[in-house]
Amino acid sequence: MRDINKNKNIKSKKNLTKAEENALTELYNNEELIIRSADKGGGIVLQNRTDYVNEAYKILNDPIYYEQLQTNPLIEDEKNLNSLLREAEDKGILTKKEREYITIEHPNMAFFYHLPKIHKNTQNPPGRPIISGINSLTCNFFTLCGCLSPATCFTAPLLPKGFYSFNHLTKRHRMETTLPLANIRCIGTIL
Repeated sequence: MRDINKNKNIKSKKNLTKAEENALTELYNNEELIIRSADKGGGIVLQNRTDYVNEAYKILNDPIYYEQLQTNPLIEDEKNLNSLLREAEDKGILTKKEREYITIEHPNMAFFYHLPKIHKNTQNPPGRPIISGINSLTCNFFTLCGCLSPATCFTAPLLPKGFYSFNHLTKRHRMETTLPLANIRCIGTIL
C-alpha cells in the first residue's frame, strides 16, 4: 500500500503537444463538424454537419420504420405503463420489488442519433440509427430482461413464452392496457 501512495503525487505526462491540444479544441468547437464514433472499427469520424443532418433525415423519413408524431406521448405512455405494471403486480405476474425496479420516476425521452458506416462508403457514409434510451420509460424493463438468461426468459413469470411485447403479456393475462415494449414512439431527435 505504501508503494501506491508514493506515486500519488507524481504528475501525469501529457501525450499531446500544445499545438495538438489547440487543434483538437478547435475541431471540437467547430459547429460545422460532427464528431462521432464510426459504426465499425473503432475509428473517429469528422463529418460535415449538413451531410450528417441530411443522412439523419433520410433515416427518419423512412415510413417503414419511423413516423413523425404531432405530440409527445411520453406522459400518456408512462400512465399506461404504470397501470400495466400495477395490474401485473395485482395478478402475481410481477413482485412489488420488480414493479418498483421497472418503474422510472421521471423518465427521460429516448433520443435518436446515427453512426457513420465508413466501412460502406468513406465519402458519403450511410448511418446506422441508434436509439439511446438511458433512463427512458422502458430502460429498467430491458435491464431486467437482460439480466435473465435466455432459458430463464422463457420460464420467468415476468416473461411469458413467446414473449415479444407488453401487448403479448397483456393478452396472455387478459389485461386491457397495452403498450409497445420498446417505447420507440417517445424519441427526441438530436441533430
